Amino acid sequence: MEFLMQAATMPGFVVDFIDILVLLISFAFVIFLAYFSIRLMGRARGVRSAGNVKVIEATSVGFQNTVQLVRAGDKFFLIGVSRTGITLIGEVNADAVDIETKAMPDMSFDKYLSKFFNKDKKDNDQDGE
Repeated sequence: MEFLMQAATMPGFVVDFIDILVLLISFAFVIFLAYFSIRLMGRARGVRSAGNVKVIEATSVGFQNTVQLVRAGDKFFLIGVSRTGITLIGEVNADAVDIETKAMPDMSFDKYLSKFFNKDKKDNDQDGE
């Protein structure tokens, strides 16, 4: 109760400053949670795609249904994935598969983020010259 009495006697700019500070702290906390959630999801995804089996491409064909191109060793397979299970559609000729070389290589979120910020820093350095 005493705090409320003190808040009522504070100048308006102090109350506004405290509100903005609380908002910024809350925003930083949300960003912090998003960052670690993405890292956690990246680790889980990395475990699934590690080794000789890798999902090359996936396309949604309906609610919770996807068609995926999977590489297992040196062979490619087309599979259908749904809530009820996985179905082998068929083997795909390796010559018919066009793997885009421009795709970003697998990298952690930390590396991607640092690459993004370093690019901006290099651009700013070049602008200053």
